[in-house]
Amino acid sequence: MRVWILPLLLAMAGAATAVADDEVTVDGAQVPSAEILERYLKARGEAVMGEAHGRYLDGVTPTNLQERQTALRNFFVQQLGGYPERTPLNAQTTGTGTGDGFRYEKIIYESRPGLYVTAALYLPLAPGPYPAVLVPCGHSDNGKAAETYQRACILLARNGIAAFCYDPIGQGERYVYFDADGKPISGGTTLQHTLAGIGCILTGTNMAAYHIWDGIRGLDYLESRPDIDATRLACSGNSGGGTLTSYLMALDERITVAAPSCYLTSFERLLDTIGPQDAEQNIFGQLAFGMGHAEYVFMRAPKPTMMCAAQGDFFDIGGTWDSFRRAKTAFSFLGAPDHLDIAIADDKHGFSKPLREAMVRWMRRWLIGVDAPLEEPEFAILSDAELQCSPEGQVARMDGAVSALDLNIARAEALARAREGKEPLAEARALYGAMRPNARLRDDAAHGGTIENGVRVERRMLRLGHGDSGGERLLNYVVAEPEADAPRGSLLLFPSAGLDEAAAVALAQEGYRVVSADISGTGALAGRENAQAWSGTVGPAWQEYYRAYLCGISMVHLRVEDLLTLAESVRERWGNAPLELRADAELTVPGLHAAALQPEWFSRIVLRGGIPSWESVVKAPRPKGQLNNAIHGVLEHYDLPELAAALPAGMLDWQPAVVPEF
Repeated sequence: MRVWILPLLLAMAGAATAVADDEVTVDGAQVPSAEILERYLKARGEAVMGEAHGRYLDGVTPTNLQERQTALRNFFVQQLGGYPERTPLNAQTTGTGTGDGFRYEKIIYESRPGLYVTAALYLPLAPGPYPAVLVPCGHSDNGKAAETYQRACILLARNGIAAFCYDPIGQGERYVYFDADGKPISGGTTLQHTLAGIGCILTGTNMAAYHIWDGIRGLDYLESRPDIDATRLACSGNSGGGTLTSYLMALDERITVAAPSCYLTSFERLLDTIGPQDAEQNIFGQLAFGMGHAEYVFMRAPKPTMMCAAQGDFFDIGGTWDSFRRAKTAFSFLGAPDHLDIAIADDKHGFSKPLREAMVRWMRRWLIGVDAPLEEPEFAILSDAELQCSPEGQVARMDGAVSALDLNIARAEALARAREGKEPLAEARALYGAMRPNARLRDDAAHGGTIENGVRVERRMLRLGHGDSGGERLLNYVVAEPEADAPRGSLLLFPSAGLDEAAAVALAQEGYRVVSADISGTGALAGRENAQAWSGTVGPAWQEYYRAYLCGISMVHLRVEDLLTLAESVRERWGNAPLELRADAELTVPGLHAAALQPEWFSRIVLRGGIPSWESVVKAPRPKGQLNNAIHGVLEHYDLPELAAALPAGMLDWQPAVVPEF
């Protein structure tokens, strides 16, 4: 196999030109080939954000504010897949103790039947009832036992406010994936979230739905306690906990005061700096709908909210100020400009002491009517063992425990029953009805072609655009044709590893006209490796996947667009002759969809390997490399075997494999 970027010279200004084996020139700038897809999706994201920008905040008045807030909340809950039924919490206290200026209780409750949530409740020493702050954890391996979260909770308790800190799924005592020795798999809590999130995507929910419902039920638990004042509930968390605070404060009206820390920036700056993060931090289609970071704050206006941030955070501080200024307008129009404030620490990412102090001062001001400076003193914190709630330190080992994976499976099975009788081809075409081949902006040859051993080989680059984006993406491909006629017909060859020139030439020698290409996320266009290095587990180009996901599309969408655009071009070149399409592994999913959307273009579809169904991915205990195969909510409409069975008889030769596991 040989992967290359074409050495083209295009006279036209602004054209896409290959200048080296690993770089291309796009609009006058040299771009590594691995960054082409990222660059395109940045442009597409900017386009949909530009269209949606200000949809809710611009022109807001006290009269229309509630209507706009309701529209955002309804969209948010819909993209989460809705809320489950409120079921008994079955809360139990598994231990108590006294610390340095506070008391604590270890709690386990069930946010859904069998879905155990481990939490620590920090209480003042004085008698209650107390106001209470729900504290979602950031991405700490030991969850609620992490030092900075303990210090925030203890500082609240020492100042007369209860704090309730719970472990999110995939952290602390709630890990999902374990190695052969029973230890959590390496890769961090964000990897745990993203792996479990694949099943959520396929079934039309989001990993955030689990985290959010855990928090909502945590508020239910606080309301149930006689020593907690249910009229004075608040929320504050840092990093991933800042994400969850932003979500919860927007969705649950019981949260009277909020202080998200080290998360809120703006999507404009996020996508231009560190890019999308793990599963629960990306809501499907939210950019196109206009739900950015400022809108999380706007949704709760005019309830008291403090945005806590760090000057040196990787969540860009410029974006934080942009969102603060945008949301401040709504608070001002409602006559409550002082209800939105911002605290900045001269520090890096983290719930640093200055931010903890600012948060607690904010909570004291609004929850107990005390507004005065405070300083966090030195005090002892608890060990991980002291905060352990479950008997063996992992709820997965408790009797009757279910996991997010079990719940995803149950939802997938329910969706399979609900879609009985649906027409999969009609469902697919309705779901992708707006999908058409991309605009072919330019299609250039590197040279007139060479003839070797009776085969003419031509290397080309196709520059593609899209109607809703100023961006472009590139496909490099090879055309191999017999010097004489091609008695065996026309063939599109799409190996998942990328363009295979040697295979194309060999097939041309057998009498085929052949095109083989790198398409989005494969070969030279596979995307760059990033700091998370998750390619071996969730699959390559995971950040590019989430850039598309935020715009309301998937990697399968992009790849089907690529396949159809190239197929359209090839059909024109070869007199609209019917095509045989061959794909393997990860490209079998877009290959099957290309046939379903344009069956008249293809005489035969040959698919080797690849997954047998999306439901099998949901049910696999350790699925490997499946993020790029995931389409949001697709199991509400059809599964792959149903789509395959609906194709014209004799067209499909499909030999799937089992879902690979790590």
